Amino acid sequence: AVDSFSSAWVSSSSSGDPFKEWKRAILDTGAERSDESGSSVADVYTGADMGGTAVGAPPLPAGAAQHSQKMQALYRTRRKQAYALLVKNISCKDIKFHLRTNFFQQGEQAWQYLCSIRDMEPQRSDVRAHDAVACYVRAGGNGS
Repeated sequence: AVDSFSSAWVSSSSSGDPFKEWKRAILDTGAERSDESGSSVADVYTGADMGGTAVGAPPLPAGAAQHSQKMQALYRTRRKQAYALLVKNISCKDIKFHLRTNFFQQGEQAWQYLCSIRDMEPQRSDVRAHDAVACYVRAGGNGS
């Protein structure tokens, strides 16, 4: 089981070890979920699944053949599963709302977003940006 995205992450001033541990746990859990294409949910996060965005990712087969349609359906399913795994393991309602609004069922994009907000270093001169980032990274129910 993966521990939920927790408030312990915010207590560290550095781009935190707890977040890195959570990322590893999500990737490990996602690696356990693979399909007939040979791709896993963890591959979706890295873009390395069949049809993924990473350099060297195997392409989706083209055409209308039954095999091609099946691989395309698996591609869509992996993205939904990747999104669900993330949302299931985040307790902050604000983050969930943002993911649902902007990246619904798009696991790779949701993953990239989470990594980007956690790795952001707010500028001291921009208190509003700092508050917005802190709200998104804060966990524990309603994000307040």
